[in-house]
Amino acid sequence: MLGFLLNPKNEYGLSDLFLKRFMKILCGEISYDFDKILMKDYTLDITFESPYDYKGKRRRIDLDLKFFIDDNEMLRILIENKIRTNAANEYQLYDEYMGVVSNLEDEDQLDTDVIVVFLTHSSEDEKLRKEYDALESTNMKENHFKRWIYWDDNNRSDTVIQELKQILLDESMMTINPISEYIRHTIKAFVCFIQDNMSAVSKNNLNIIH
Repeated sequence: MLGFLLNPKNEYGLSDLFLKRFMKILCGEISYDFDKILMKDYTLDITFESPYDYKGKRRRIDLDLKFFIDDNEMLRILIENKIRTNAANEYQLYDEYMGVVSNLEDEDQLDTDVIVVFLTHSSEDEKLRKEYDALESTNMKENHFKRWIYWDDNNRSDTVIQELKQILLDESMMTINPISEYIRHTIKAFVCFIQDNMSAVSKNNLNIIH
């Protein structure tokens, strides 16, 4: 569903609205000029469960976004989604990143910018923190970045759910173009689904702590 919403070619009139707002979230802790891509005639390829190999290990990245301008890959955004903390694997994010670096070297795409996105619930669980920290910024190339963002957090405005809610609010206030009834109800259902899952995850974590 996240991949569908991020795709500017979706069939229900959302265009690149959510994609741009998602990129705005990514700008929170990194200095990256997305306009150098979004303000041009770019194409976007979105792949699910992309396989990358590193030292004999095969890792699959949940969402792989590749931005092209004139057939040149300008940016690759890799989204690793972790809903449950017990799914954390300390070196998974690191292995995935190194696999991407190896892939770019093989394709002679060393100038391609890379952003590794760690998408989780709002709790900075120790296992999640270890996975994120195992990929050290100092070990990343100069034009490569990492960013930890959240599905939802009542104390933050830079979350996926808050941006989706804002789209619905903006549409109701007529500050953006109308979106189809189908996509409006789809977003509402998706927001409710994520919030219900986040609530269940939080209760699980509390039970584990107690």
